[in-house]
Amino acid sequence: MVKAWLDEKTREKIQIVGGSYKKKLLIYVDEDQLVDFMGGKNTATLEDDFGPWNDFEIVDGTEKTDKVGIRRKGETEICFSPDDLLKLPNYMTSTSAVNPAELADDDGEEFKQEEEERKE
Repeated sequence: MVKAWLDEKTREKIQIVGGSYKKKLLIYVDEDQLVDFMGGKNTATLEDDFGPWNDFEIVDGTEKTDKVGIRRKGETEICFSPDDLLKLPNYMTSTSAVNPAELADDDGEEFKQEEEERKE
């Protein structure tokens, strides 16, 4: 009944699997991440805030030795930096990366000065 109202591309994304959903679901979700009432091993509640996002921390560069970015908790190596962010495709601009200095009104002098101060 709803099928007629859905776009063809949307219909292609929908799968009705009935009572045998667990096998199909485990293709996309690890069993230890799947909640127990859906057949998984995860007994955490929503209030427990269980998830992979808790494995990482943001390094803001407040310490002189810090490199700004995201790293796994307990590790020193940055796994995602602002430079990595600039390499991602940016569909809002005509180029795939934007140099922050190009965004400043004063040819990036303020940005360059902040970078120099951070390196000291």
